[in-house]
Order: sequence, then structure tokens, then C-alpha cells
Amino acid sequence: MTPTTSYISWPTTTASLSELLNIDTDVKKCHALTKRNARCKKDISKANSALIAYLLEKVITRGSFSAAQATLQEVSCLIMCRRYHQEEGPARLAEWETVLKPLKVVLIKNEDKEDTLKPEKETDNMSPITAVISSQPQIQPKSNTPITIPTPRRRSQSSPSTPTKPSPKLLQPKLLSPKSPKASHEFEDFSRPRSTLETNKAMKKLLLRPLKEQETKNGGNIYLYTYPESYHDAHPYIKIGFSQDVRKRMQNWKYRCGYDAKVLGEFPAEHYVKVERIVHAQLWNQRKREKVCSACNVRHQEWFKVDAMTASKIIALWTGWMRREPYDEEGNILDKWRVRVEGLDMADPDCWDLLVKGLFDDDVEESELSEGDNFAWSSDEQSEISEEDTFRGYETDKPEITFTDDESDDEAYVEDDER
Repeated sequence: MTPTTSYISWPTTTASLSELLNIDTDVKKCHALTKRNARCKKDISKANSALIAYLLEKVITRGSFSAAQATLQEVSCLIMCRRYHQEEGPARLAEWETVLKPLKVVLIKNEDKEDTLKPEKETDNMSPITAVISSQPQIQPKSNTPITIPTPRRRSQSSPSTPTKPSPKLLQPKLLSPKSPKASHEFEDFSRPRSTLETNKAMKKLLLRPLKEQETKNGGNIYLYTYPESYHDAHPYIKIGFSQDVRKRMQNWKYRCGYDAKVLGEFPAEHYVKVERIVHAQLWNQRKREKVCSACNVRHQEWFKVDAMTASKIIALWTGWMRREPYDEEGNILDKWRVRVEGLDMADPDCWDLLVKGLFDDDVEESELSEGDNFAWSSDEQSEISEEDTFRGYETDKPEITFTDDESDDEAYVEDDER
């Protein structure tokens, strides 16, 4: 049965996408029809069901059928049972093409990619001052005395009854103002919520995964900012991203989206792309997506409904952990950290504090332990490990946080594992 739809633009939720594709929101059974025209009752594995949910979220971020075709092809095979109906995947994909291809393309901001600031020369040449030429007639004040406006034109004979058009007048240069200084920003959930167990398992996978090429970069920053109009709100929406030059990134947002971002914090970070992804994964349930930016027509992905202090503590936790060099030169996690991560209780919401701040046997020199000493997963402040070592990357990170209320002059996800 070919799906039908009244939609005119690309879907923004997995529920609407599932409706368009005519598939179950929670895929548990094969979607093919038997010879008797009845739904196949063969089960879809839990692993494949979870993968389908992930891929559907990925499809949403693509914004068009052509961009999402490869992902949809994978989905079309996964919703069919392996035993009888794998060959029906291509036909299902063809049906989806007829439904999705006519939909209005939505530009999706892929905000977890390479830091894409304009080259320095180009940025430096972007002057915020421009001369504005007005070609509109000047409005004359009511007065009995006529006002003469000199115009650079040759003397010509004109009838007294013929109005004279004033020449264009050069106005004083003025600053480019935001396109929509009081624009309202509307957000929607980025994805379905995850349980503590699901969130922690996703983070575990991310931590154990070797560094990708982009994640090997050092010398960057994790920043968080909010809109100028929500700066004084108790719980504003907060954007969390990375950049090698935060000031230039804020200028980039200003020229692109028409607002002066209010920076709430900056955190120097090693492997800053990896750190950003870890932070985003931990704040999965607080993540939001802007429906559409009125200035640039992009759906920005990296917004969060979380208070700045909570976000700052999480960022400080992971920037501190990354300074301890948990990955080797080839980008693989060190064995001692692998053992620690794999030993965590994924059902414990505080397991990551324990990983970063906890005391482990191999943190203490063998000579410092008396016979019979055996301890791990301890945060005993009386131990011989200094507080600085124990809480590295957390409370001791305060000096690296720069809070400012200065109106200064982003990007990176979502093709990644966490999206």
C-alpha cells in the first residue's frame, strides 16, 4: 500500500516521519504482507528496532529525500524480517520516494562538523559599517517658507507646476542592526527522551570509541551562550558549541542570525569536538531544536533547556577529564580508563562523577599502600591523594570559566552517533 500524505514540508519529528512512511513508531514486527495480504508476524530484533529509531532521527536532520536516501534504504531493509521479506525493501523505498520527494526541502544545520568560521582575512574584511543611500523623497516640514534642496544636476528649464524629485541623499554611515532584534524563537524536542540507562550506555559507547580525525584537535573551547532578550531569564535556552575562537564565532552568529549573543561561559578544552559530543550526550533529554531561524532559515540543533550552572558543571567535568589524557597518541582510550568505564553501573545517574572524581587503586603508588589495603571507587578526602588530583576537572576548574555580561560582537551535529 502506497503511503499518502497531506504534508507539504519535510517532517520534524519521528512520529510524523513514521506516519509518512506508514511504519510503526515502535517497530517490533515485519512490515511486509504475506500472500494472504496479511501483515507478517515475524519479530524485528530489539537491536534492529533501536537502530531504526536512530536512523529515523537521522533522516529528519537530512531535510530532503536526496540527502536521506541512503539512510532510508537501510531502514527499508531493517523493517523487513530477515527470513522471508528482505527483497521487499527496495519496493518500499520506491514508495517512500514518491511521498517524500515532493516535500519542501528544509535546511538543516549540521552543527557538529568542522569549525567552519570564515577565513580570517574574510572575517577581518567584513566591516560592520556601511554607507546607506536613500532614494526616497525627503519629507518637507510644513512651512510657508519653501526649502531649497540643492541637487548636483545641470541647469534645466522646468515648469513651476512640475514637482522636482530630490536627488538621492547620502546618509550618515550606520551600524548594521540585527535583522529581527525582538524575534521570537520557537523550539521543539530534539528527539525522544532517554532513560538514565539509555543515556549512560550511549555515553559509554562514545567514550570507548576511538577518537575520530576531527576529535583529535586541541586548543579549542566549549562555549555556552543565550539570546540577548533572554539573558536575564531564570531558565533561558542555552546553546552549547565549540570553537577555536569564541569571539569570532559570536561575530559570525551576529552577522548570520542578527543578534548579539550573550556568552555565559568559555572552557578551554583538549579534544574539544569530543568533549562537546560527550556533553551533548549527557544532556540528551534537555536538548532542543529551533523550529526555524527567522534570519537565516536554518533549524539550529544545539540548543538546550538547562540552567547555566548545571551545564557549566558538566562541561567542567569533561574538560577536566580530557586534560588527564585518557586517549593515547593513536586516539584509543587507555586501558586503565577502559576498565574504569566498563566497571561503572550504567543505571547510576552519578556514575560519571564517580569516573572522573573517584579514587582508584592504580591512582596510588604501590609503596603508599599498606599490606591488606584494597580500595576503589572511593572519594575519601582523607586519602593521600590531594584534593586537586581527586577533583581535577570539577571544582578546581572554576578559573577557566569566563562569565561575562558583555554584548560581544557557532555549529557542529548531526550526523553523529549521539545526534
